[in-house]
Amino acid sequence: MTSQDNFDVVVVGAGMAGLCCAATLVNRGLKTLLVAETPEVAWNIRAVDVEGNKGYVQHPMWSVAWGGGSWYRVAREIGANVTFHVAPPVDLTIKGSGVVHEVPICTSGAAMTDLFAAMSPMPLGDLRAEFERVLDAALAIPYQELIAMDEVPISKWLSEQGADPILQFMIMTFVANVCETTIPIATEHISVFGAWGMVRSLICGEGPVVCPDPDPAQGVGIPIGQAIERRGGTVWRGRKVKRVIVDDGRATGVEMEDGSVASARVVALSCGTSRVPKILPTISPEVQAAIDHAFSLAGEDVCTYTLLSEPVVDIKSYTMVSDTDGSNLAFLFPMHHLSPGHTTPGKQFLAAQGFYTPEQYQALGEREGAVKRLNEICEELFPGFTAATETQKTQRHRHHWIGPLLHGPRLPSKDSQIEGLWFSGDGSRPVAGLGVEAASSAGLLRAHAIADSLA
Repeated sequence: MTSQDNFDVVVVGAGMAGLCCAATLVNRGLKTLLVAETPEVAWNIRAVDVEGNKGYVQHPMWSVAWGGGSWYRVAREIGANVTFHVAPPVDLTIKGSGVVHEVPICTSGAAMTDLFAAMSPMPLGDLRAEFERVLDAALAIPYQELIAMDEVPISKWLSEQGADPILQFMIMTFVANVCETTIPIATEHISVFGAWGMVRSLICGEGPVVCPDPDPAQGVGIPIGQAIERRGGTVWRGRKVKRVIVDDGRATGVEMEDGSVASARVVALSCGTSRVPKILPTISPEVQAAIDHAFSLAGEDVCTYTLLSEPVVDIKSYTMVSDTDGSNLAFLFPMHHLSPGHTTPGKQFLAAQGFYTPEQYQALGEREGAVKRLNEICEELFPGFTAATETQKTQRHRHHWIGPLLHGPRLPSKDSQIEGLWFSGDGSRPVAGLGVEAASSAGLLRAHAIADSLA
């Protein structure tokens, strides 16, 4: 093995978790190496290019009401050249209804109850007052307490609020759509933090969605990576970790696939949970439980990016598409409105994303069937979509954003059996945000804990 420089911390994985972890460590004065196993940092949130048009589905939340959020704070503290604009609120349509409901920012349970009553195929009737009462209780939770309720099932919380089964079902239809999942999955797996965090962020304005310029990778991730280097940190791009080196029960660095070694006092894994067992020599029971749980809930996502020659798409904001039973079918992103500077003049550019359980994915016919279903949804919503399609690209993600919304075993902050080994990805806990913000918060929180431990 070829020796390399010694570092205080090696951070493995250069998505938003790793970037925010490394940036914070550098700002804390620690000699830090960030390892990007992909050609560039922030690889998982890069845009898809379709004839010069940029499309992406990872639109970061800006948690302005939750202390300003994490990636925003990190970008400011490290001096990264990041700019963005706030996107319009989300909209919702129910399959077959022909109506797109504009979703305004709601300040209270009363406002959300009016919104639900206008959109729901089920009349609220005598449950209206109870619906409003439960929503008020959800909005009254301080965000710090809400974040800490990531292991409390939303179904348990609703029962504790005295919500009867019909009211619980109505609320779960609301939650399932906002969380891009089905009612059974939401009922069984979504936490209080996941459910009300998403509702409060998207519906109540606590975490508006933003469009970075020109896209999340080039507009947020890469500038943070460049700022890390300007501040004295080291970034290795396109180099893969073979294993974490453990001597006498302590992590002492990493060995790369090319045989080189980076030594460090601490190793922080900001990679996806599925990557963890491939590079660790031993797995503690709590880490194994988190790995098993992550694999048990593994799903599939499919995204389409469609360049259109005619103005057939009439939505102007993020749009949730719900099935008649209340389950989420798709999320649509009209990029020509959300990021018009990166769409060819005279064209429309629509991104669409669907999430599927393994069983749903197989039943659809896997990738080809999932793409077909998304296109059928778009044709129904926008007659002429198929005829207007010029070019379409598809995408699948290996790492999904929904994990932090779920309760159940997750990676700990620190390994109990290997000293100096930390977990700083969004598959670990705690996190303090959702989506891109979840990963960013995991990196930020763990970096401060690591720096404090080395002080």
